[in-house]
Parts: sequence; C-alpha cells; structure tokens
Amino acid sequence: MGFLYFRQLSNLSQPELKSLAPTSSKTDGNQAEKPTSSSVFHPVQPSASQGYKTEKLGNEEWRFDPTEDAENYGLDDAQCDAAFPAMYFEIDRAAAWWRSIRDITLEDVDASWKASGLVRAMIYDHELYVIEPRYNGEGYDIRRAPAVLDSIHRAVVAYHGRIPNVEFSFSVNDVPDPDHAAKPIWTLRRRVDAKEKWLMPDFGYWSWGLDHIGSYEQVRREIAAIETDFREKKPLAVWRGARENNARADLLHVAMGRTWSDVQEIVWAGKTGFRSKSRGGFIRMADHCKYKYVIQTEGASYSTRGKYLQNCHSVVIMHRRRWVETHDHLLITEGLDQNVVEVERDFSDLPLKMDYLLSHPTESERIANNSVAAFRDRYLTPAAQTCYWRRLFRRWREVSFEPHLYDDIQIANSVTGQLSAKKKLRGVPYELYVMTASNDDLEKCSRARKILRLC
Repeated sequence: MGFLYFRQLSNLSQPELKSLAPTSSKTDGNQAEKPTSSSVFHPVQPSASQGYKTEKLGNEEWRFDPTEDAENYGLDDAQCDAAFPAMYFEIDRAAAWWRSIRDITLEDVDASWKASGLVRAMIYDHELYVIEPRYNGEGYDIRRAPAVLDSIHRAVVAYHGRIPNVEFSFSVNDVPDPDHAAKPIWTLRRRVDAKEKWLMPDFGYWSWGLDHIGSYEQVRREIAAIETDFREKKPLAVWRGARENNARADLLHVAMGRTWSDVQEIVWAGKTGFRSKSRGGFIRMADHCKYKYVIQTEGASYSTRGKYLQNCHSVVIMHRRRWVETHDHLLITEGLDQNVVEVERDFSDLPLKMDYLLSHPTESERIANNSVAAFRDRYLTPAAQTCYWRRLFRRWREVSFEPHLYDDIQIANSVTGQLSAKKKLRGVPYELYVMTASNDDLEKCSRARKILRLC
C-alpha cells in the first residue's frame, strides 16, 4: 500500500486526491487563441474525471490554465485555492501539530544552535529581512540559502494582498537536524517522525547552482522543447547518480545487464564537475524525458532531482522513501489515478514491475498522463510554489508571534558617556543583503583578478 502513511494522515478525501487533472474544455471555433508562454508543453488528456475548480472573479469565471498561468507568481488567495486545493497538506499538518502542543516563540527561531546551513529571516510590512545567515563556507548551504531567500522574496513582491509579519529560521542542509534538536524550523524535507518540522519548497524551484541544470523555469522550457509522444520515447528506465547510499547501490546491482536498463553511476569531482569516466554517461536533466521510465532515488536524505523527473511525460519509478517532501501526499501508487510506480527500497521487485510496464504500454501511458496532469501541469508549477509559500507564511503566523522590526538599544555619547535610547533595525533588507553578500569574497580578491573579472 505505497505511501499509505500519507494517506492515513491526510484530511483529503479520495475524490479530492483524484481531482488532480484538468479536464479538456471545448472552445468556440471563432474564439481568439489564448496567448501562450515559451514553456508550453504538449497537451495531455488525463484519465482523472474531475478538473480544476472554477473561481468567480467579478463577473467572470477563472480557471487555472497551465499554458497561461504556470509561471504566474501573483495568483490571489482565491485563485490559489481554486488551482491547488490539495497543495497544503504539509503546512496544515505542521500547524495543527504545533497548535496541539503550544505556540512558537521568539526563542524557537534562534539560530545559534546550528553551526551552518541555517538562516534566520523576517517578513515585515511586505519586506524581507535577513537577520542571521549562518554559513561555514562548506557544503552547499552558501548556494542553497540565497535560492530559498530569492523564492521567498518573489512570493512576497509578486503578491498585491496582505502578507502577515513573520519571523522564522530555515535549514538548507540535506539532514536539517542531525542532533535532533526538535526545533520548529522550515526545512526542504523531513523524516516521517519529525512532526515538528515545517516543509518549504525546495531551493531548486529557484535554481540549482550548476550550469547543466539552471533555473527551474529553464529546465521546464528545455523539457517542453524536446518532449515527444509517450509512445515514441525510448522503452528504457533511466537513472544517473552517485552511489551515495544502499538504495542506490542496490539499484545499480539490480539493473545491471537488464535489457530495459540505462542505469549508470556518476562520479562527482568536487561539487560541480564529474570525473572523466563519468562524462560519457552524463545526461542533461531535460534529456531524461526522452525515456519512457525515469527512476528517482533518495540521496543523503531526499534527492532534489525528483521534481524535475516529474516534469517529464514519463513514468516515474521511486522506491519506498524515508524522507517527506511538500507534495508526497499527492503520490498515488495504485488505481485508475495512479501517477507513480513504487518499488521496494532495495529495488528487488524492479525487474518484475518493469516487465509488467513494458508488456502493458497503455497502462504505462496512463500513469505518465496522470503524472503530468497532477505534477507538471499543476502542483509542481512555479505558480503553485509561490502559492505554497504564502500559505506557509499565514499558517506559521497563526501559531507563532508578531515580530518586532527594531531592537531598543542604549548608545553611549563618545564625549560625556551619557546613554541615550536608540532603535536598531533587526536584520538586513533583502535587497541590501543581495548586494553585499559577496563583499567578503571580493575583499580577498587581488586587484589583478578583479581586472580580469575572475572574482
């Protein structure tokens, strides 16, 4: 019963979970064609019976159209609710859990307990402030944290309604709380039993700091440019990745020598390159979509690659997982609305399931169609992520506190020594933070390297 845990916890009914796909709508032959963006995908007819909810906006009815609205970062609350009614389970879960325990306090968002990979920030009067960024110069935190801040800032400035004042801390580490401090931090993923954590959208929804991946919108455009009919794709299962855990090692072993397998290990050289023996097997993210079957595995914790694969008009295969992401409750592993194929964590049943999928092409295509309708064209659109952020701000504020913009401090007169009361701004405005974040690195850069624009 794949992902049964999430189904049992969810307050969503099965009809709601099954209403993940847009229904096709007929238009008058004389009606003007709607403008479309450069990232429009080939239309897919899903099997799910219900479509997007319609919202009354003034005298007109509005319905989410992924060809027009997928990159609309400024949807209002009513539009977000109509377009993504099943989006917010993880937010509601965390809010309900904290409401049953206690309110979140100022002390809870203190960042001093973590050496690196944690950022304390605040939204106040529609402005984003960075209070305490904690980086140690190692790992990926110095790239991921700005991407998260950029996403938050975009969700704020694109919205014309009211956003509550909130103060929070978020982690960008693969393992957000290795010491089990049980803090109410915002994280990219959580262990199933870490109920105190609040899930936020992945940093990759802004961009991944690698040239061969790029921004999320860029990946979606590249996929749209190469997507073909499902029946024309390579009848193989593709995976590339480092051998980081037992599950990945098991996949490499099980898939070895199989006629349906294009599963290869990638050996990283540093944080951005590959060793020479891996280059021949490297595949750009969009090129995974040339395959009928794409395999997703966890990494050090979760793997951020999953959302890219779910943008493919392909069958996504994933093992039973230990880490939860924002949209995991939307995964359906059986029935007419199935949108993912789940296998055992050791991939022992992968050959059997691949044999079945290959011998049942119509069923494979139906699963791929459902995946596209639920994720690529709906819940994993950039628009959905900004709606998620703004719902997170609101539900967090319901169980937390009203932050203060200034600290009251005492300043001594340099001559008389007399103290006077002053107000000190807490944090740095986001715009200033972006402009000055690299100052330390620039100060270490020699004049010659500056002239050559090497830093």
